[in-house]
Amino acid sequence: PKAVSNPVFLALTPPAIAIRASYLTFSPDGDGRKDTLKSEQSSSSEETWEGAILDRSGKVVVKRTFTEGVLPFEWDGRDLAGNVVPDGTYRYRAGSTDEAGNLTIRELTNIVVDTRPTPVTIIAADKTFSPNGDGRFDTVKFFVRTTISEGISSWTVEIADRDGRIVRTFAGGPGPITDDVVWDGRDASGAAAPEGAYKARLTVSYDKGNLAVQEAESSVSLDTTGPKITVALKGIPFSPDKDGTNDLLTIGMTMEDPSPVLLWNADIVDPAGTPFAAFSGKGNPAPLVWDGRSADGELVQSAEDYRLDISAMDSVGNRSAVTS
Repeated sequence: PKAVSNPVFLALTPPAIAIRASYLTFSPDGDGRKDTLKSEQSSSSEETWEGAILDRSGKVVVKRTFTEGVLPFEWDGRDLAGNVVPDGTYRYRAGSTDEAGNLTIRELTNIVVDTRPTPVTIIAADKTFSPNGDGRFDTVKFFVRTTISEGISSWTVEIADRDGRIVRTFAGGPGPITDDVVWDGRDASGAAAPEGAYKARLTVSYDKGNLAVQEAESSVSLDTTGPKITVALKGIPFSPDKDGTNDLLTIGMTMEDPSPVLLWNADIVDPAGTPFAAFSGKGNPAPLVWDGRSADGELVQSAEDYRLDISAMDSVGNRSAVTS
């Protein structure tokens, strides 16, 4: 007598699977940047494969079953009930058991869900600066602040002119922004930027997908010249003889400058070049009224020309002067 058994399948090789992801930190906050975790995976053909997202305690958050071979797996950060999971660390596990009982389990660990907002701030330390090399107000500092400093992949601070043209860019990362940005008034080529108003814009890119952009609220004036002085004299010819006609000289002065006028001087010089009368003040001056006398009460000489010297300095040290 002779007997033949049913075929016996001998399987020594366990199921095979490979799991890859281009990033592990994401932010399912709906901003369109890294809102999902995309896992590329490939496997041997088995009857079933089980894939699941587990939280730190090992609880299954979401799961999926694949027949025969696995397919790419994409997680939107939600649990089985459709709710966004709490921020934290998770892992993806995929496994299969073949007919011979061989078990294979692979994991993608350190998956981070981070939905924290990432507001940033940039503030100019001064409203005006004067990069003229005199050692005073030659640079302007921008205070850069981030609410979340970890996970920064890159950052930039762009300085743009009034027309929106970017004249200078500062960049850094990966890593936190450790220093404030200081601009010396030069463009990307190293040439001096023209006078005018400039604004700074901060852009911070995070590993988790957030892109934070903030423009400084106020502009910064690049000012390398002194105030523009305009003089208007009223009461010429001037004859302070108390006859009721042109007894007083009105000196009108306007001073235009992107920076506040710190101080000004108006000096009247006699024909011999000796200072005769002097006026000074701060800010944009009101019209001066002169009665033709010096500080000591001396009256001007008749039929002689007196010179008017006006000088001004703005708040960043730029000076200018005119003579009438």
